[in-house]
Amino acid sequence: MDYAEEVAAQLAYNLTGESTSMIIADAKGFTLSQHACVRCVPFYLNFVRHHELYYPYNFYKMIGINVPTLFQPILQLMYSLMTPYTRQVFRVYGYDREEFGKDILETVAPENLPIRYGGTKKPNIGGQKMKVKA
Repeated sequence: MDYAEEVAAQLAYNLTGESTSMIIADAKGFTLSQHACVRCVPFYLNFVRHHELYYPYNFYKMIGINVPTLFQPILQLMYSLMTPYTRQVFRVYGYDREEFGKDILETVAPENLPIRYGGTKKPNIGGQKMKVKA
């Protein structure tokens, strides 16, 4: 990120008073026939376009995991609509949990991350409430 983008990101934060967020998108089970259809691809492209227009610098990290390599053409279309900042924070991983787990654990504490993503949090079964530190 160059200096101008860095300043713009800081100004966006200061003007809105909003903090940035992180998104983890798990594509496990996605198939090309279901999620690369004629109606789906415009959805992904519009998501990126609207994000760039209305919420620039909103994401600290966007991580796609378990993404099949067949989605590369769609990802290339998405990248073409992204600003340099968004391309920098957008990361895509295949099925290697060790690889994407390291990236996620840089931001999320293991006790807050489900085991399937490399953390230690067990599923919330039976409606147990999450424990919050005071």
